[in-house]
Amino acid sequence: MGKLRVDEPLFLSTVGLEGDECAETRFHGGEERALHQYPAEHYLYWQTQFGAQRWQAPGMGENISTQGMLETTVCIGDVYQWGRQSFRSASHAPLATNWTNVGRWKDLRSECKTARVVVGYTGF
Repeated sequence: MGKLRVDEPLFLSTVGLEGDECAETRFHGGEERALHQYPAEHYLYWQTQFGAQRWQAPGMGENISTQGMLETTVCIGDVYQWGRQSFRSASHAPLATNWTNVGRWKDLRSECKTARVVVGYTGF
């Protein structure tokens, strides 16, 4: 998963962002999982916990990184506006078990996967 930061407008359809391919469609993508959001605030935790790596978006494979949209404040069913498109928070849980989200941190994959579940920094 080689996601890079993009600072230009992107088209959001009902199944995801234009140009963003989903390799594992059994668990990701589609109308109920068109976007993976991850709170930017969590990267400070990962930097503190695991050190030397450069922890920054899109390190967890997210499509969008936000400030203030945390697992403790966003509820399933909440609706958000992004440009002219609205989207609904559908789930927190599936991202907690997605080990490919930490693929770029190969040496920390097991510890990071466990920590995401324990501390609840799963994104949605």
